[in-house]
Amino acid sequence: MSETLSTDSERCSPEHTFYCGVVEGFYGKPWSFSQRKELFRRMKRWSMNTYVYAPKDDSKHRLHWRETYTQEELSHLRCLIQQAYENDILFVYAISPGLDMHYSKLEEIELLKRKIKQVTDVGCQALAFLFDDIEAELCSEDKEKFASPAHAHVFVTNELYECFGHPTCFFCPTEYCTTRAVPSLSQSEYLATVGKGLLPGIDILWTGPKVISNEISVEHVEEVGQVLRRPPLLWDNLHANDYDRRRLFLGPYHGRPTDIASKVRGVLSNPNCEFEANFVPLFTLSQWRLLADAYDPMDLDKDEMKLDDVELLIDLFHLPYGHGPKATAMLRQFDWLRSNAFCLQTKNEQRSNEWLQKAEDFRSMESIVSNLFRHLCSSANRSLVYDLYAHVSDLRSTIVLLRAFVDWLALGHQDDSPGCERKAGKQPFCSGDQEPWIYRGGLLGEMQRLLPIMSAPGAPFARPIAVPVFTIRPYMQSDHDVLREFCEKHFLSHALVDGEALISFPSLAIDSSIGDYIALSSDLIFVLDTTGQLCGYACGALNAQQHRTGAQSTWKPQMAVKYPAGLLDSELHPSIKILIEAFHSDRGRGPLLPEDIYEQYPSIVTMAMTQESLNLAYLPFSLLSALINCLRGQGSHGVHTVLSAENRVLHECFTSQGFTELMRTADGAVILGRSIERFP
Repeated sequence: MSETLSTDSERCSPEHTFYCGVVEGFYGKPWSFSQRKELFRRMKRWSMNTYVYAPKDDSKHRLHWRETYTQEELSHLRCLIQQAYENDILFVYAISPGLDMHYSKLEEIELLKRKIKQVTDVGCQALAFLFDDIEAELCSEDKEKFASPAHAHVFVTNELYECFGHPTCFFCPTEYCTTRAVPSLSQSEYLATVGKGLLPGIDILWTGPKVISNEISVEHVEEVGQVLRRPPLLWDNLHANDYDRRRLFLGPYHGRPTDIASKVRGVLSNPNCEFEANFVPLFTLSQWRLLADAYDPMDLDKDEMKLDDVELLIDLFHLPYGHGPKATAMLRQFDWLRSNAFCLQTKNEQRSNEWLQKAEDFRSMESIVSNLFRHLCSSANRSLVYDLYAHVSDLRSTIVLLRAFVDWLALGHQDDSPGCERKAGKQPFCSGDQEPWIYRGGLLGEMQRLLPIMSAPGAPFARPIAVPVFTIRPYMQSDHDVLREFCEKHFLSHALVDGEALISFPSLAIDSSIGDYIALSSDLIFVLDTTGQLCGYACGALNAQQHRTGAQSTWKPQMAVKYPAGLLDSELHPSIKILIEAFHSDRGRGPLLPEDIYEQYPSIVTMAMTQESLNLAYLPFSLLSALINCLRGQGSHGVHTVLSAENRVLHECFTSQGFTELMRTADGAVILGRSIERFP
């Protein structure tokens, strides 16, 4: 008996459904629940209608596809699906079993059915079966039943499509672009088998001529349609950056004439891993669909993006096959300055003045990028800061280095390094026909490749660049004194205690804040320092309940001896008394949480940093990541934290790591938690 879902004909006929939306199909950390909710809100505003759940690093989507979801995971999926439908978004659940599936075993088919039924039971009405990025070989048992991998993929997909009542269904072939087709698009037996064998209601995903296609023409999609016996559904990797995480692609949707809309079943963008980086890519995709012939990829909606900084960001982090005009001009300018520095040694005043003017223009470019970096750091949109900080910071640091080299040349030094004989005017960036991962790093990589390798005395690389170097490392016993000073300053900066009163109790701040972690789980403490100055810490305990019990039975009695009850009878400042009273109280460390939270999120973490470090958004993210990865390595499957409701900065930092609010206590504390995916 089949499980019946709502079909295309019940929503709208297949002939009139144009799927326009997002496929979360990249390799890397999946988006959080809150990010997907925000995505759905934006998609509705932009008249986009389809979302495909297919994160490669969700282990139960791909690596451990046989494993069913827990009740907690199903609850999250149910909420996510509900959010999608509330925003008029078709939620497509994708599963990718091809890494190790035995297609001829009925038990494997039944496992897939059981897994999919879990998802349909919580409201999912559309499915996708993905066989991309797998070995194109069958095991010996499968070869006895199937003539080729294509026959096996067709069999499994058709079986599930019919079992669940012909729902909206997508299929991704192993040969999903022209360069993956063997021996060619028109002669591929795999694609011919798929096109002929798949039932007509199943749409086939296609990335274009390449994995990341610079252009997709009408002629190309028509040829693909003939081979597949149906219009393809574009899985567009134009803005995907999972193959080179030093790059971002903020440029507009480009290289696809609007005429292809009538030749395809839709366009699904597989965008940047960094969620907030996808505003322009997705907004312009929606405009491409809605405006048709009137679409201009460079005519961005100024009502949506008012800052010049946004246009500069788009220019610096443009598209995989080319930089924006300002970025290209900056590359050419530096290349020209390096190649023509000899002009300063000649008696040709006109050429010397030309070089000096171009050098000043380059300095102005560097100043503009440095201002962009400062504006980003002070942005109220902290989620955007978390996603873009590392990229903009690295680019800015490299441009500062380029400027230092230009200043060095302006003093009359000569560049004798290899490559200085480059002819002026030669194009410094040329993408060619290769996939964009061949030349890695984007604009940052181009600039670094233009830097000379020098050892000359006085070279600019001997000059310190005003970019601090931060180190995240495990806590050591020798850190205790500097950590004590940090905790004291942290207490004073947050007005948690009277400064003069604290002088008599130099260890009270560290004992009250993280003394239990130092005593019971010092192997789960990480510190952040720069040039020997500690500016943050993150602490954790593998089992929060055991930690709470241990603190109450062993650590607090030690503190009660260190800070005897008799002190409470003396004339102490009230803030000091409150801290000492806590060591003599029967109350445990932190709030006692419901049992189900300890079961689902058994570990606990806490973190503190200087305000300057918190403003550098990548630092708290990295510090917390180090601790969570350590907990993952020790076998934890979930973690929670306790925050003050007023601490919005740390709240945003934790939510950027996938934490969601679990509850609020009577005294106003916010409990956040997240699951920890195990190592593959």
